Amino acid sequence: MGLFDTIRFEFEIPGRGILHEWQTKSLECALDEYLVTHDFRIYKEEWDMEWVEDETRFLFKGYSRKIPESYRLTPLTDFHGDIIFYDDCSSCEYIARFSYGKMDIITFKTREWLSDEEKFLHKCAAIREQNSCPRGEKWQERCREAGVPPNVVYQIKQGKQV
Repeated sequence: MGLFDTIRFEFEIPGRGILHEWQTKSLECALDEYLVTHDFRIYKEEWDMEWVEDETRFLFKGYSRKIPESYRLTPLTDFHGDIIFYDDCSSCEYIARFSYGKMDIITFKTREWLSDEEKFLHKCAAIREQNSCPRGEKWQERCREAGVPPNVVYQIKQGKQV
C-alpha cells in the first residue's frame, strides 16, 4: 500500500462523476491533494494547519486539522508528464497527460495484470459500493462485441469523450 496523493476533477470522468476522489502515486506520495479545474489546469490544494488538543487521542493527545479560511490553490505550471490515478474499484486505471500544467488527454485502461484473486476482491468492492463500475466483465464483454480492445476503452480529450 504506502502513501498516496488525492486528485479530483471539476469535470465528469465517465463512470465516476464530478469531484470524485482518486488516488495517485504519480506525484509526491505525501497525502497531498490536487485539483484539475474546468480549464484542465492542475493545482495543488493547500491549507494552513492547526493543532487541536484532544485527550481521547491515544498517542499524541491531539490532532492536526485544516483551517478552512486558509484554503489556496497553487498552480503546477511546470508539471509535464502522466498522472496515473485509480479508486477502490481499481481493476482499471486512468492516465492523464499534462504539458505545462494543462491536461492534454485522459486514457482509460483496465489492469490486465491483476491476479484473479485481486480482480475478485475489486469486483466485490464495486458490488458493495453499488456503483456501476465500468471495469467489470460485462463492460469488457461489451467492448469485445463492439470490436474495441478492453484495455483502451475510451479517451477524453479536453474533457470530451473521443
